[in-house]
Amino acid sequence: AYDVVEQNPYFEGGPGELGRFLSRSMRYPREAQKRNEQGRVFVSFIVNTDGSLSDYELVKGVSPPVDAEAMRVVRLMDGRWKPGKLRGEVVRVKYT
Repeated sequence: AYDVVEQNPYFEGGPGELGRFLSRSMRYPREAQKRNEQGRVFVSFIVNTDGSLSDYELVKGVSPPVDAEAMRVVRLMDGRWKPGKLRGEVVRVKYT
């Protein structure tokens, strides 16, 4: 999988649709709300040549409940991506 390509993979509908998808899908865990846990979770994954996702990896987390919810939502995006391209060919790309 490549890290740098000429055309990055993208979520169907673009960045705005990705934001809407994340806000509709994310359910902040109650226990994390009670403990006022906040922050950003970083997840990396591979966008395959068919738009499917694989090799999910937690890069930076907040807490186990928040991290698990982030991973759940990222897995929901499987198949909703357009693959990246390098020299005009569709390639696997690592995305964070």
